[in-house]
Amino acid sequence: HAQVHPVLFRLKPTIDVAALKQKVTEFNALNGVAASLAPFSGPELLKQVFWPDKTQGYNWCLTVVAKNENALKAYLHSPQHAAWAKLVGPHVDAAAGPPLLVFDCPLSLTAEPHASCF
Repeated sequence: HAQVHPVLFRLKPTIDVAALKQKVTEFNALNGVAASLAPFSGPELLKQVFWPDKTQGYNWCLTVVAKNENALKAYLHSPQHAAWAKLVGPHVDAAAGPPLLVFDCPLSLTAEPHASCF
């Protein structure tokens, strides 16, 4: 089964966003892996959707989707992942609380989106 591996980060403004995006490009070159990186959409979006801020200071999200458990394992133990950790490490904001939140779960989406979504 496909696996989704979202990682929420509390990153300081000192992070080099271009370098992060380059690492995500390298993740996407791994067999069976698709990755994206996005900053928190911000309070303006929350106002538009009438939703409270529940981010707890997490301000970036790396989303990795792996074709299966073997692809996830290969990603987690890859040199690209080790380089990511080395790049991000000095810029996590541990003073704000746990610097990251990670969980893995099966990805269960239907092939056809519901018409009401669009």
